[in-house]
Amino acid sequence: MKQTDTEIQNNTVGIQNKYSYSEPEKALFAVSDWKIDTINNFTKYLSEYSNLIDYKKVMRSMLMADEMYRPLRNDSLHPDILGELKHLNQYRNFKKAQVYLHRKDIIETVDSRSGKRLVLTTRGHNIYYKDYPLARLQKRKWNGIWTIVMYDFPEKLKVRREVFRRRIVKLGFGSPQLSVFVSPLSLEEPIAKLVSGEGLEKFVWVLRADGILGMSDVDVARASWPLKELNNLYRRLFEIYPKINISKNKKLTRQGWIRFFLAVNSSDPYLPKELLPDKWAGVLCKKIFREFSLINLVSSLF
Repeated sequence: MKQTDTEIQNNTVGIQNKYSYSEPEKALFAVSDWKIDTINNFTKYLSEYSNLIDYKKVMRSMLMADEMYRPLRNDSLHPDILGELKHLNQYRNFKKAQVYLHRKDIIETVDSRSGKRLVLTTRGHNIYYKDYPLARLQKRKWNGIWTIVMYDFPEKLKVRREVFRRRIVKLGFGSPQLSVFVSPLSLEEPIAKLVSGEGLEKFVWVLRADGILGMSDVDVARASWPLKELNNLYRRLFEIYPKINISKNKKLTRQGWIRFFLAVNSSDPYLPKELLPDKWAGVLCKKIFREFSLINLVSSLF
């Protein structure tokens, strides 16, 4: 049974007060028969994604679907492919982000066989990997070694404990249980610098291990990151995709699908394939995402 606007608002009372659905998002909800828990989980990620800085939204989308991007040109031989968006806020936001990225040496224009393209610079990739450190393992095989951090702070140092926890999460660590963090990246050196720089040697232990006794590597990953929840949301998006083509407003519903995907994907830890569950639906959704045009993408980014 499809959700009406009123039902969606009522079902997401706890989250809805902090987040207002866009028309594309409402359009996708309208063709869904998702349960309340699914709606609430999507709303959580939509809310988090809405707080992401515009230029970082563009950076992330460029890495996922670089073939969509071309320099914006407007002449008789090379019409502006975003021309139909020129009066929309999304277009203005995109152009503003593009100018910022060029100025900060985060993107550049290069020649390719198919024409000029917009690509991320080395600096742009470094900024991206700072936000998504585990994405470095997407293009190379994982060596099977875990970096493990354990800590025990006295209660009087709870503020320093929380600061330390936030900093190691940003480095790419997940937490399988309280006061234990793991990462498939080799992070002994940056962790050692962090610990010594903050004078935390008495409270923090850093280990390397090729496994956790009694758990497979996939089990460790599942306990450390919300992979089950993310996979369920990816699966819902994959299953609802065929309904877009028979919806009353295909354009709006398509934009909603892209926005939902980008929101979920922005919280994906980007683990190497060796640590992902079987039938990881994120791969299926990414293939669908790459089928959309740049016009669809820019309409959904902001």
